[in-house]
Amino acid sequence: MEFFHFNKCLTNMDVAEKIVYLEVIEYNERFGGRVIRGFGDLEVNSEVVNAIDVFYTLISSFWSSDV
Repeated sequence: MEFFHFNKCLTNMDVAEKIVYLEVIEYNERFGGRVIRGFGDLEVNSEVVNAIDVFYTLISSFWSSDV
């Protein structure tokens, strides 16, 4: 006679989380390598990264200053 083990059962929430997790993994694998047209260019990419660095430098200096 086999007993029912409650600790090995998945709740509906656990099952839903697992399904969402697996769907996100599949989505990321399918679309992870795609690039918006124009942003795949190395020159454009370096300009965007530079602009982001400048932005965060300005924001961090603003928040670290005594106002």
